[in-house]
Amino acid sequence: VGKAMNPNLFFDEVLEFVGYDNYPVWGGSLEPEAPSLVAMQLDMVRCWGRRRPDSNSFGGFTIAEQLIGAQGHDIIGFTPRPDQAVAWSAQTLAHGADSLLFF
Repeated sequence: VGKAMNPNLFFDEVLEFVGYDNYPVWGGSLEPEAPSLVAMQLDMVRCWGRRRPDSNSFGGFTIAEQLIGAQGHDIIGFTPRPDQAVAWSAQTLAHGADSLLFF
């Protein structure tokens, strides 16, 4: 009997909800990630969730940290432009997040 983890069982039976930190910019980045890359990451996170019993779609997920200002620890990176945080938030909700916390 193999002892390999079955990821389907993990996502279907163990995971209660999916959470993700959305940082389109990190560290000393001079510009944010391409919107298409962020969209792909959000779609991937959405697929980690459970399927809704009433349809063939996946359930939502929580964004535990959404970047809204300049960030960094020892280096301050890219500062979002006016309304950039609004655009990132709209993109996050459009790709399936059902809750969004700003950090």
